[in-house]
Amino acid sequence: MGISQADGQTIVANLAGQTATVDATPSVSNTAYQTMSGTSMATPHVSGAAAVVWSAKPTATAAQVRDALLTTAQDIDAAGYDNNTGWGLVQTQSAITELQSP
Repeated sequence: MGISQADGQTIVANLAGQTATVDATPSVSNTAYQTMSGTSMATPHVSGAAAVVWSAKPTATAAQVRDALLTTAQDIDAAGYDNNTGWGLVQTQSAITELQSP
């Protein structure tokens, strides 16, 4: 779902607290999607997670954000870094906690 900033502000100003009905029917058929894997698919997900982590501490350096992501990743294959899953599964909340810790 997407919404513009202007529409969001209008909703907050005029409709906050009211009940609404939302139609969650997909607007595209499921045949429009494909299953993909690999670094081309992981990159946008990890980049988004990194942006969320960095937004929790904007004064952090890129190296600090990277280190927080690496040290909190959930190992899902061979222990430590491996060629199949890298450092593992990103744990965004854990990385935020790690980055914000003194």
